[in-house]
Amino acid sequence: MLTRCFGACWCLLLATASGATITVTNFDGADSHLLTRDDGSLFFNGLVWIGAFDIDNSAIRDTANDGQLLHLETQFRQFGKSVVVNFNGLPSLYQDVVTQTVVAGDDFAGRAIYTVIADQGLLRDAEQLLIFQHDQVFLEDPLRNAPALLDNESGELLVGEFDRYRRSLDQIMDQPAYTLVRVIPEPAASLMLLLGLVVLSLRRRGP
Repeated sequence: MLTRCFGACWCLLLATASGATITVTNFDGADSHLLTRDDGSLFFNGLVWIGAFDIDNSAIRDTANDGQLLHLETQFRQFGKSVVVNFNGLPSLYQDVVTQTVVAGDDFAGRAIYTVIADQGLLRDAEQLLIFQHDQVFLEDPLRNAPALLDNESGELLVGEFDRYRRSLDQIMDQPAYTLVRVIPEPAASLMLLLGLVVLSLRRRGP
């Protein structure tokens, strides 16, 4: 009897430790959505994160458009590991499984799921960016989320563009595609301070 109880408790511990598992992908067979850069070329290298934001969609758009990438990064809570673009060596596609425990009252339970894609290892350094909100929320363990699929029928594109990839490359033609947009980071605070000091100095000199 004791052995059975220990076995049951061990199985429960394993289930709890495994946490929520979510497939993160833009790959869905014939309905896959490619990733392209702002110049229309296929997006070969970059990282994909899923997580939750502490600001609403309007603020996400405004913050990205204003180039406030460090602030955007501080408002984003990453779930699990990063995913690398290039699924099995195929450019512009990604697919992987991320896992993290979700319990009542933590930073993710019941929060909307977002996909963030950038060409750099840190969001603050991004030059190309895409942000997508999925039509689902993080579910508490032991419930399981559906795949976080980048698909125009299962979410809203906040930063980026949706179009069709019309170039002929490796037999890829007229394929639905999401395009990352170029972002221009706002000037660093130190640079702004330096400019302010220069202006102040010029005013003091006067005629």
